[in-house]
Order: sequence, then C-alpha cells, then structure tokens
Amino acid sequence: MMPAKPGKLSSFAIAGADKKWYWAETAIVGNTIIASSKSVAAPLAVRYAWAMNPSQGNLLYNKEGLPASPFRTDNWPLFDPNDPAVRVEKPEKTDEALDAKRNFKDWYRPPMTQ
Repeated sequence: MMPAKPGKLSSFAIAGADKKWYWAETAIVGNTIIASSKSVAAPLAVRYAWAMNPSQGNLLYNKEGLPASPFRTDNWPLFDPNDPAVRVEKPEKTDEALDAKRNFKDWYRPPMTQ
C-alpha cells in the first residue's frame, strides 16, 4: 500500500458510536493503515473514498500502481428511509396520474427497441 504521491492519505473517514463521520488523519505502518481523528475518541468504523466522486487528493494504491476500491467497515444504514428529505412521492395509479408519469422525464423510460 502506498499513497499516490508523497504526503498524507486522504479520503478516509471514521465514526464512533454516534455514527457521525469525521475526516481521518492516516498513516501507513507496514501493511496496516492507521486512521484517527481528534473528534472520535473510540472509532468503530472507517470508510475510504465513500463518495460518488472521491477526493482528487492523495488516494491509496497498491505496489503495482492499482488504486484501492472504495470500502467501508460498517453495515450501518446509508440513510433513514423515514426522513422526509429522502421520501419519494409516487403518483396514484389513475389514468391521469399515469399520463403525468409518462410525460415526466425522470419517471418515464421509453420501451427498448432492437
């Protein structure tokens, strides 16, 4: 394991029992990555490059020069399905609602053709 360039690794986050994520300070010691944060007294989980577009910073590579895949050590839910911020209201299944659905580009997908 090695960083893409000299310096600290980036894109590591850690959390404790409160499940609040903080960017981690990291170091490679032998074949182990040590992640810590002053904001997390007792870390329980770590995530690496856990985003749609990870940092352009100093990412992790193996000795052959291949990048590490994003990973996480927790199995906590990624979101609260009861949070109104993530609720999706689907139209009722009436003819009018189906017509509206067909005309709404994010919901309607044309049939596949050969």
